[in-house]
Amino acid sequence: MTDLFKEYREVKDQLAKLDERKSALEMLIFEELDADGTSNRDTDFGQFCIMGRKTYEYSSKIKDALSEIAKKKKIEELKGIAIIKSDSRYLRLIIPKEKV
Repeated sequence: MTDLFKEYREVKDQLAKLDERKSALEMLIFEELDADGTSNRDTDFGQFCIMGRKTYEYSSKIKDALSEIAKKKKIEELKGIAIIKSDSRYLRLIIPKEKV
């Protein structure tokens, strides 16, 4: 059984390294697309597109209203009034800082 956990940790480490490389490549692709003056490029294996997403920070009035809505949602969940739309499970590996 412990071999499963060890293998999982090894795969997770490999994925972290691949994520770092992917991020570096993404930055290079952004630079290349910007240099070409385009926001997308078709390739043999798919299309690369620069997508935008904005996030906002709201006033305290809106934050308070959202907080109140969150409380009311939790009450409905606890009372069983709210309907479960989806239910999923996932694993999370927490690595102690001294092991990183």
